[in-house]
Amino acid sequence: GFITDLMSQKFSTHGRGKGGLRGTSAPAWRDKLVSQEELDSYQTGSKFRREHTCIWTDDIPHKRYERRLSSSKIGLAGASPHYIEIRPKTRTREEKCLEEIAMKLEMGSIQDLWIIYVQSSAWHQDDGIKWPVQNLEFVKVRKRLTYLIKNQMRKALEKDDTGDMEEAIRVADGKVQILAVQGNERFPEMDQIFQRLEVKQEEQRRVMKGLRERDMEEAIRVADGKVQILAVQGNERFPEMDQIFQRLEVKQEEQRRVMKGLRERDMEEAIRVADGKVQILAVQGNERFPEMDQIFQRLEVKQEEQRRVMKGLRESNTPTMAFCDKEHARKSLVSAIETKDLKTIRLAIQKCMGVHVDVTEATKHVEITSKYFAPEGEREKSLFPPHCFQGEGRCVHIVNMGPEMDLNVLARHGEVAGVKVKFYTDPNQVLVGKENRKTSTHKATTAVHTLHGSDHEHACEVTENPHLHTIILISGPEPARLEGDTDNLTKLLKFNKAGGALGIIASGNRGGHHFSLIRDANILLQVFGLDKMWGHDAAARVLSKQSATGSSGFNASHPLFSQIKHLDEGFSITGLDDMYLKRGFSELVRSSNGKLLACIKEPSASFSGDGSGPIFISGSATQLLCSKEAEGVETWINNVILYMALRQADVAEVYKP
Repeated sequence: GFITDLMSQKFSTHGRGKGGLRGTSAPAWRDKLVSQEELDSYQTGSKFRREHTCIWTDDIPHKRYERRLSSSKIGLAGASPHYIEIRPKTRTREEKCLEEIAMKLEMGSIQDLWIIYVQSSAWHQDDGIKWPVQNLEFVKVRKRLTYLIKNQMRKALEKDDTGDMEEAIRVADGKVQILAVQGNERFPEMDQIFQRLEVKQEEQRRVMKGLRERDMEEAIRVADGKVQILAVQGNERFPEMDQIFQRLEVKQEEQRRVMKGLRERDMEEAIRVADGKVQILAVQGNERFPEMDQIFQRLEVKQEEQRRVMKGLRESNTPTMAFCDKEHARKSLVSAIETKDLKTIRLAIQKCMGVHVDVTEATKHVEITSKYFAPEGEREKSLFPPHCFQGEGRCVHIVNMGPEMDLNVLARHGEVAGVKVKFYTDPNQVLVGKENRKTSTHKATTAVHTLHGSDHEHACEVTENPHLHTIILISGPEPARLEGDTDNLTKLLKFNKAGGALGIIASGNRGGHHFSLIRDANILLQVFGLDKMWGHDAAARVLSKQSATGSSGFNASHPLFSQIKHLDEGFSITGLDDMYLKRGFSELVRSSNGKLLACIKEPSASFSGDGSGPIFISGSATQLLCSKEAEGVETWINNVILYMALRQADVAEVYKP
């Protein structure tokens, strides 16, 4: 009994705590949860307010929270009640992430959702930013992100505002590509915006062009009658007026050409629409269509004019030497080879190339060296050392008229060597002059300034400096881009004749096309008087060094293949005619099917002594992709791109036995 009374007294004293007796104060365990002020207010009878996290009410029921801690008569009994407050469960990282995702899905912007999508992606996730959430949750983010981007584009198209469309493109740039790859999303609205922006820019150019023409016409109208009097009475001269008249005549001629092209397209479109319909109407309704015959006649005349222009371009590269003179040139070449004198061989090669005499045998005795080449034994990664062209302003322009290809690896290799590599999809982007906005200044719209203002025919930097530029054209599908484009064909011909390097690359059928992509290449080769490419081969085999001239493999003696042991020929290739080798081209690669795959006209004096630039021809466009799985291709293509930047002054010739 004594022990029981003693324990009861002990627990009664413990139960008072700082607040006194249990019946008039808060429990002792609450002293650790509340401040003294809150405890005092509770003792005076004011209602105590708990925190949000507490699961208890202010009026704790009697006996509900009393628990007998021990049934022992000696130990603790149930005379002293103990109250327990259960703290809420701490939210996990996953729950916080899910709450954030739910909030951003409901009210987040495109940028907010993009940050979540990027941070959670396996391709972009940082080790310090983990999203321990199932991928299913991020599908919602991707769908919502796609919807917001498309919705912004649709609104911009509905408003037809240039600023809104440009802003939609800016926001979507970089995002739509990733969403298209990872989520198989499609954004047709983006193509519509690009098309609409092009239309608006064209309309703006037409408006500006009309304003400039009206300025010149207004200057003529104001000066009309006055300049004659001033010229008679004051002996004044107005050469600017003659210049304006000349410029207006040029503009009118350009306008006539544009209208002529539009009329041709209109006639072709009319034929396409009427095809099949006029036959039925003629049979069933006895209708007559004399206009259709007139259109056909007019189109035939135009095609004949185009054939004449192309014939003139071909004839400019056709020799006119008599047969006896050709025989004399051939004999002189044989004699020159026997002398083993490089200068004599060079003169004989130049003479034979001018009359299209076979120089294959002489080509084998000419080896090319250059101060830009890396030392022997250090050409494993590239024939050219880093920064060898740095500061010289050399540039390679690649025009891909075929299916889209990722060629950025070529730009990186060119940057290492100091050569800029740029990419285009249309020849006009390279061959048509553009205004240099870094140097041009704003001109007033007077009669004199209008002549030399922004409407002036800008010079093309590429064609003006052919020794610094290289143009590589990748042939596309039919209808060919260069078909009937005599202006660009003439520019390309003059560019090469003036010393510019030219690359002509084609392929077999690829990119969903059922015919070989060779038409553009053949049109250009035809202008240069060279034979056409032909055929298709799936290929994709690995080539080794040639065992003999004319066998499958690559010409290991050429500097382009320094330290290359094997070469993947690429897939979907086309063949070249061996006639190229007789025209001064050096054999580089022969495919596994025995056809010539790549050749080059060297930039040295023997082959480009007339001042023309080198020409590279290949039937394997897919090699430009520089796939890591394609053995030897990356080094080979890198060497070719930089080799085409060389000119006659950059190389030297060595006699090879």
